[in-house]
Amino acid sequence: MFFNYPKDIRKAIYTTNAIESLNSVIRTAVNKRKVFPSDQAAFKVI
Repeated sequence: MFFNYPKDIRKAIYTTNAIESLNSVIRTAVNKRKVFPSDQAAFKVI
């Protein structure tokens, strides 16, 4: 069914899935730590 979409739409779906995956990884890392002493510490986790 996925391949029934035009090529441009499939590319958008691939991009959206990658973004959602990255957001999930970031959310998990942040939820494990909860509190960061500085902005730099938050960026290190990501």
